[in-house]
Formats: sequence, structure tokens, C-alpha cells
Amino acid sequence: MVTDPDRARAQPEISALSALAHGGRKDTGEDVLLAFAESLCVLPADRGPIYHDYVVDGLSKTARAFWETLMTTGTYTFKSEFARYHHQSGYREGEAKGEAKGEARGEANAMLAVLATRGLDVTDEQRQRITSCTDTDLLLRWTKRAVTADSTDEVLAS
Repeated sequence: MVTDPDRARAQPEISALSALAHGGRKDTGEDVLLAFAESLCVLPADRGPIYHDYVVDGLSKTARAFWETLMTTGTYTFKSEFARYHHQSGYREGEAKGEAKGEARGEANAMLAVLATRGLDVTDEQRQRITSCTDTDLLLRWTKRAVTADSTDEVLAS
């Protein structure tokens, strides 16, 4: 069982196994997970997410809830500049991607509403093309065309 942050940083693989085996214990589980969080700070960028995913997927519901609270409430302080930067930039990047996805979904729904209001038929293929589009500029152009177009084909024409 790895509860010492220094040992976790020195042996991240052992810390990951320890988190899987002991992360759900009532008496020491939180210490094990805190140590595992430390081990993530020293892993190469290509291995950290793999270790994280592997461990979190294997945690009990209780241990996973603690882990998620630890990672999302900001109560855990990353020790290295590298980890702080990647944690912050990863959060901002994920937040930006989520916002862009939501904005695209909103544009697609607005366009479909305009087409429906105008009584223009939309095939399943066209609906799929519209709802899977992530280019908000293109969706906005389509929506503007939908206001005056005579068909959905005309709206989606290049």
C-alpha cells in the first residue's frame, strides 16, 4: 500500500496498483488516492492519462466519488509546475471544446427549427449531416440560407 507521496512519485506504477487495490479502503483509501495523484505529476504526458483512466475505471463507487471530488473541487494542489500547467490548460481546453460542441448543437437545432417552420423536408441523411456538423460558421451560413431557400438541398449546397 502506497500512502507516501514521495514513494508514489518514485514508483508511479506501484502507486497505480496500490490505488486500484486499496483506494476504496475506509481507513487509508484517501491517503492512497492522494499519493496516486502525486504519482501522476511525474509520469510522461503520454502515460499519465492512461494510468489515470486505468485506475479510475477500476475504483469502487465510493473511491471514484472521492477521486472526482478531489480532482474537480480544486482541493488538490499539484506540486510541479508541469502538472499545474497541464491540469489548468487541459481544463481550459476541455471547457472550450465543450462550449464549442454546445454552440454547434445549438446552431444545428436552430437551423432545423427554421427548416421545420418553413415546412421544408429534411431527409435522415440531411439531418445527420446537420447534427454532426461542428463548424459553427458553416451552420450559421446554412441557417441564414434556410430562411429564404426553396429546399433543404439548396440550404446545404456548397
